[in-house]
Amino acid sequence: MKKHSELLAITIAFAFLFSTCSIQEQNRVKTGGPEIVDFRFLPSMLNDVKLLDGPFLHATELNRTTLLNYDPDKLLSRFYDEAGLKPKASRYLGWENESLAGHSLGHYLSGCALMYQTTGDERFRQGVDGSHSK
Repeated sequence: MKKHSELLAITIAFAFLFSTCSIQEQNRVKTGGPEIVDFRFLPSMLNDVKLLDGPFLHATELNRTTLLNYDPDKLLSRFYDEAGLKPKASRYLGWENESLAGHSLGHYLSGCALMYQTTGDERFRQGVDGSHSK
């Protein structure tokens, strides 16, 4: 019985040792070189980050241009119809004209909120609070 409990204790110790090794391994950045960099993710707000020239800034600018080209009145058109009101603009085709109407509006609202926090560009706040102007 004593051997059984010793074997169990050793097995548990090895299991713990190997599990903590794999956890520590997940908290390391592998660079392909001899460096080992410990890291932890620190939560931050989007407006705490400044993008420098590169692919992420380029992608942000593409997103900015795309979002600003959407017409909120066209995204809201089906909602006006359903409420018995005259739409301010014709609706977009595709999903917004079919069974998933409103789906794109949700993505638009999320995108504008994130882009406003990222850039501080007032046009994104105006796009979601109804104060946009054409």
